[in-house]
Amino acid sequence: MVKKPTNFDNYESRFLYLIETVGGWDKSAQISSRSVPQLRRYAKGDDAPFSVLLKLSATVGVSLQWLATGEGEPNATVPTASNDSYVAIPVMKAKASAGGGAVAIDEGQNGWLKFDRTWLHNTWHLNPADLFTIPSVGESMEPTIKAGEYLLASRSEQHLKLADGIYIIRLEGNILVKRIQVLPGRKIIISSDNPAYKPYEIKLDDGVDFDILGKVVLVHGVRKV
Repeated sequence: MVKKPTNFDNYESRFLYLIETVGGWDKSAQISSRSVPQLRRYAKGDDAPFSVLLKLSATVGVSLQWLATGEGEPNATVPTASNDSYVAIPVMKAKASAGGGAVAIDEGQNGWLKFDRTWLHNTWHLNPADLFTIPSVGESMEPTIKAGEYLLASRSEQHLKLADGIYIIRLEGNILVKRIQVLPGRKIIISSDNPAYKPYEIKLDDGVDFDILGKVVLVHGVRKV
């Protein structure tokens, strides 16, 4: 058993704790399908794909929230009938495109991510029953959202009301993550944070295939947008 850390005030030390808990560099490389040099670069500050962090943390129960921010406990407690401090949020199979939008729709479930129930409620005022996660693809929402980052979205009645913000939407058969600006006359402007992508306007009363699937509230479960 790895000794519980008492002071990990930077990401490198927390990432090294994750590697040690998994069983070392070689085993971590095998589990994550990455080379040891790649993992060492992640420890030094290179952006690690969320899929890599998820595979490693899920293997040994290290909290992603603690890994990313240092907040909370390093070892996530698996929810049981007698311990529900952590709640499982579904991961949707569909990918939210932050690019051209050519994304096949498959809104089935593809596993779970665990979040601290109290942290969601007290810090972000979110009801776990209203939440889902979905991976982002493409670069049109950079620098706000990078390709491969997981988005925590809310489908509560409050967040499904059309207002300015970043949303997961369905538009003409594609699932997108875009910034929405509401205009008078049932019009909205759909835009990207990457200036290389031009905004466009749609009128909701013209029969356009449009639906709000959820409002993006956190990126990677730790960064508010």
